[in-house]
Amino acid sequence: MGMLDWTEKSSAVLGQGGVIGPDERLPWPQTALMGVQHVIAMF
Repeated sequence: MGMLDWTEKSSAVLGQGGVIGPDERLPWPQTALMGVQHVIAMF
């Protein structure tokens, strides 16, 4: 596994009770929103 080699999973996986693993990621819009939420939560 490379440093930036993630498998993209659709957000529908979460709606079905699934999880996103360490080697997986959400599509870029959802990833960006999670990043913004994380920054807000840190303050």
